[in-house]
This record gives sequence, structure tokens and C-alpha cells, in this order.
Amino acid sequence: GGVFFVLMVACFNIFFPQIDQVIVLPISMLAGTIFLIFCEVVFLKVHRRDAVGYLEVPAPANPQRVRIKRIGFLASVGVLLAVNGGFGLFQAGQYDVYWFYAFLFLPFVCLGAFFYIPYADRRLGAGEDKLWHFGHFVCGGFAVADRQRVIEHLRSLVLRGFFLPVMTIYLFHNIDMFFGNHDALFEQELGKLTGQSGLVLLKAFITGYSVFAMIDLFFALAGYLVVSRMLDTDIRSTDSTLLGWTVCLLCYFPFWELFFFALVADLYAGGNWQDWFIAMPPALIVIWGSLVVFGMFAESFSTLSFGLRFSNLTYRGLICNGMFRFTKHPQYVSKMLNRFVYFMPFLALDGSVFTAMERMALFCLICFVYYLRARTEENHLSRYPEYVRYATLMNHHSLFRFAGRILPFLVYSEEKAKAGKLF
Repeated sequence: GGVFFVLMVACFNIFFPQIDQVIVLPISMLAGTIFLIFCEVVFLKVHRRDAVGYLEVPAPANPQRVRIKRIGFLASVGVLLAVNGGFGLFQAGQYDVYWFYAFLFLPFVCLGAFFYIPYADRRLGAGEDKLWHFGHFVCGGFAVADRQRVIEHLRSLVLRGFFLPVMTIYLFHNIDMFFGNHDALFEQELGKLTGQSGLVLLKAFITGYSVFAMIDLFFALAGYLVVSRMLDTDIRSTDSTLLGWTVCLLCYFPFWELFFFALVADLYAGGNWQDWFIAMPPALIVIWGSLVVFGMFAESFSTLSFGLRFSNLTYRGLICNGMFRFTKHPQYVSKMLNRFVYFMPFLALDGSVFTAMERMALFCLICFVYYLRARTEENHLSRYPEYVRYATLMNHHSLFRFAGRILPFLVYSEEKAKAGKLF
């Protein structure tokens, strides 16, 4: 699915080089997502999973319930747009593209929901879902609406309202830089490079790195866009802790730039692997460049293991395939590996040991933030027995099980997780 998306983007830029990237993104995104949905329905038959509750014989129509759900859906769209526009976070010029997409496709989404809601209502058995409760809440039926389910629904809307514009702009800039301004990308990354053989090699590794980054962002954005119980991609719960939200949002725009980046700016200002390998022999470029690309590949593969179910701070069903077969939190492990080999924090361009130590300390600080993300996620997911079984199994079968013997606080404990402990 990720390769299909990248090929769509590449075809546009090869055969229509003058096309605006604003057009390339939604068409490629739509084509890739439809391809994934087709595969999930036809080959994996996700709509027939027990958690979906699909009825072979449709239930009788219930126009009143459908009407309440439609009201709940329209109110949900209003909340999403309010979060998008709230606090001025996404009103800067760089988010004009997102708002263009939002208002262009919103009428089609609402029209599709108008027909989808009655179909799903008859096919999914349990009619009084979160949308129904939220619809009653909006209409003033506070005695009927389940307060906890309404709160859960609102949390998921706030989450998606934040991450939809963030992921859209991340992916748009990635496509625009790589395909629309690839010469500028190479100039930015390789401006100091001399030596044709090294230049060709580094361009190849930068290209591979960017392709895997696009695949990673494609699956991330698809996860926030496709939320449907029929496809078993519904959000079952959202983290309710302030710490969980804080450490997560710190890693994304604008909070990363406003707060966290100021602490670790020296790590990013200290150069990256291309600066070190400018004059290196081709063999060394191949060895380290392969590690760099592998780091991005592992991060991308961890995200695509979710299929259409990726999203931060949520539980959308147990994921134990792909990279999750080998370790818990592979996306965080690979992200740290990626940054370690990309920024090489154990070295300093000025040759100072103190600078190198400072960079390593800053890298460890980033690792600690992602450790907190992993722990808060575990505490949230431990309310589900299937996750407890999976995490307990990983204590004995993970690739990194040896780390628990060295640092016992890394070992998963159901008791500690349910108590909300971090160590």
C-alpha cells in the first residue's frame, strides 16, 4: 500500500512535472487509501471480525436512531473544525493547504456519511454507539446520553482535530520537497559535498530515506482519516491522562518548536551524518548510509504495521504483527535508532569532547520523553486483557528482553501499569 502511494506520486511528477503538489497529495492519498481498504475488506475480511459485529441479515431500519446519529456526525464535524481553528495553532499560512483540502472534501464526506450511517446502523447490530450518544447529547438529551461515552468521543475528536492538519502538512511538505524541489533538497543536504562518487551514493541514500518517510506519513495520515467500525478501525478508547497527552504533543508541531526544541536545539545544530561522510571512502558511505536508511525503514514499517489503525494516544485493537512481533513500541525504538545514526550525537564537528557529551545528553533526554510515551501508552492499554497478555509475552520473547535483566524497571508489570506507575 505504501509503495502504491509512492508510485502514484512518482507517476504524477514523471509524466506531469509541472503539476501542483496540492493536487498530487489528495489524489495519491485517495488512491492509496482505497487500495488499502480494498485489500482489508477482500483479503483480510476485517468487516467480519467479532469486534465489528457485522450482521449477515440486516436489522430493521430505525429512522429515528439514524437521524440522531446524523446529528451526532454533523456535530462531530463541527468539533473537528473548531479544534482545527482553536488557539490559532493551525491558522498560519503554511496550513492554507490543509484548510483548502478540508473545505474542498468536507461536502463529499458529509454526503457519503448521509448514506453510510443508515447502512452501518442496520449492519452493525449495536445501534446505540458513541455517535448516537453524542447526537442525543447535542440535542439536549442528557438523561439518555452516556456521559462517559460522550467524553470518550470528544477526546477522540480533539485528538483527530489536532493531528489531521499536522500530518497533512508534514506529508505535503515531504512530497513537495522530494518531488517538487528535489534539487533544493540535495543542495540543502549535500551543499558542501565534493567528489562525484560520494555525491551519487549520498543522493541514493537520501532518496531511499525520503521514500520511507513518505510511506510512514501516508499510513499515519490514513489512520487519522479512516475511522470506521465497519472496517474495524474505530477508536475504542483515548488516553485520559494529562501526562500522556503532554509527552505526546511535545513531539509535534507547534509544541515541539515552541517548547521542546529549545532544549535540544544543539543536538540538531551539531550536524548530521552527511557532514561526517563528505570526504569518506564510498565503502564507509554505503555502510553508514545503509544504517540510516534502515532506521527510517524500521520506523516506517512500524507505522504501516497498523494498517489503517495508526493514531497516537488511542486503542484501536491489538497490533502484534510486523515489527510488533519482535518488541513492544517498535516505532519508538526505531525512531531513536533513526536519530542516533542520522545525527551521530556521540561526535562533535568541532572535535570537542564536551560538545559530544552535551549532544549525547540531549539525545538521552529525547529518549526519556519517548520512554514516557511508551509507559503512558502501556498504562492506558493495560485495561485490555489482550494487551496485557501481549506485553507479558514480550517480557520473555522480545529482542530486547535482556534489557529487563539489566534495568528491571523496563520489565512490563500489569500491576504497575494499572496503577499508573512509570518506573
